Amino acid sequence: MVKKILENKKEATDFINRAIKLREPIKSDDLINYNKEYITEFFEIRAADVVYKFKNNNVFFLIEHQRKVDYSMPYRIFEYKSEILKSNVDREGIKQKSYKVPLIIAVVIYTGSGNWKVPQNLLQVQEQCTTYLKEQLGINSFYVLEDVNKYPNEELLESNNFLEKIFLLEKSKNEEEVKENFIKIVEKLQEEEKQGKITKEAKEEFENNIIKILLPKISIKEVKEQLEKVEKTNKKGRGQMYGLAVCDMLARENKKIEKRGIIIGEKQGLRNGIIQVAQNLINMKVSPEQIKKATGLTDEELKELEGRR
Repeated sequence: MVKKILENKKEATDFINRAIKLREPIKSDDLINYNKEYITEFFEIRAADVVYKFKNNNVFFLIEHQRKVDYSMPYRIFEYKSEILKSNVDREGIKQKSYKVPLIIAVVIYTGSGNWKVPQNLLQVQEQCTTYLKEQLGINSFYVLEDVNKYPNEELLESNNFLEKIFLLEKSKNEEEVKENFIKIVEKLQEEEKQGKITKEAKEEFENNIIKILLPKISIKEVKEQLEKVEKTNKKGRGQMYGLAVCDMLARENKKIEKRGIIIGEKQGLRNGIIQVAQNLINMKVSPEQIKKATGLTDEELKELEGRR
């Protein structure tokens, strides 16, 4: 969900300006979206959550969202950076003294409940050789950590950015807190709409996005019952009715997701089977043309698979 919101350039620009100490704010018109998948040595398709690039130079902003503590993050960030570098280095230009390789600035957004104690630099998790080396030598790959737990709930609620309201839901510690924050956001959005601070389109975007945040966290039936009670005692009934509409959408979306999950599972199983068949055929020395015909893999996929043996 955070990834979906950050695909909006304005939201992404506001976030970058807040998370990174810059000499002057970036404008959304300065950035272009740059998201690219790549295949790992285990033949897995991977991609960073969101990547933006400056229009006029080779500076990239890589944004990764985490709900759980992940001690592989220093290496993952290094892996993402390496792929961006490989895709954007000028093979001829790099031979020149004046050439500058791309700069990749990584930011990890953490919305989990535990403390993030993962090192932010790959140097900190590399083997050391203190017996022979006077100083630590190695790969210096750093990421900025944006831990939303450091922000007070009220600050996130009052923010003009939709993303930070989502952060409020993401950092909720239990079901009761999720329900409480959900109602606060509904009321706040209605207030902002009356004041002309939020458009109808923005409200619809909230509806579409909040569904995926709430589904794993709360009982739709319980939230709907709570909103109905509030509606009876609160004069701001209009805002609560909006919340009820969101609940109805949650129920419909839940059924869609269950059905979609079955289909995706079947497709993923088929994909894994194709890869295993291709690997077996490679081991049997079957020709590349025959393997492609039998599995439907492309030249690039087959070469990648052969190269990881």
